[in-house]
Amino acid sequence: MSIISRIKPRLWMLRSLIQTIYFNFHYLPFEQAIHLPIVLYKPMLKAMKGKVIFEGKPKMGQVQLGRHIVPLYPNSGFVFENQGGTIIFRGECVMGGGSAVSVGEYGTLDIGNRFVVTAFMRLVAYNSVKIGEKCRFAWETIVMDTDLHKLKKVKGGYSRGVGKVVLGDGCWVATRCMLQKGTVLPNHTTVQAYSVVNRDFSDIPECSIIGTSSEIKVKTTGLYRDIDDDVIDFSSIK
Repeated sequence: MSIISRIKPRLWMLRSLIQTIYFNFHYLPFEQAIHLPIVLYKPMLKAMKGKVIFEGKPKMGQVQLGRHIVPLYPNSGFVFENQGGTIIFRGECVMGGGSAVSVGEYGTLDIGNRFVVTAFMRLVAYNSVKIGEKCRFAWETIVMDTDLHKLKKVKGGYSRGVGKVVLGDGCWVATRCMLQKGTVLPNHTTVQAYSVVNRDFSDIPECSIIGTSSEIKVKTTGLYRDIDDDVIDFSSIK
């Protein structure tokens, strides 16, 4: 590795040093914040409410948000939005450039140790997203525990529009996958590229490969989106 390639990431870190310092001291206790365990790269801080919890003995850069890893994608930094929820880092974490995290007022995002996203991930936690240790996500992946709206039933009532996402340890999620509300993956599950996952797979063996085909089926009838009446009350979700 050349000297330039070693220095370049540190230069981007220095450019965002003020935001990094502010972020750490805003969210973490002084005895943790002084070590700057969370490092930001070209951050866009949209909302900084709620809580961020870092577990373990802190040292600089254990959590790196927006680090440019994949040269195929632009070095476009990191978008952070916490509207009042809780984010837990349980150790090392790297989220590559172009990634974004949005946590709702009542949401919880729990990330296990040694979590890595290569680039351009979208992670939305308005209820509960829990990711185990040593999980890896390829580029352009999406995790959402909510539809951000609900559907109205023709016969009365509504769809819930929100659920939970739970990943066991050692899961590998390939390029352009989308994990939706209701997703549960056992330890060491591999999700093949371009898959949409939205159900509980806890009944399958660990170390399985799952994925979806291109076949389109009618899943249900009697539901539609009423744009004048589709707001989810996240405060009532348990």
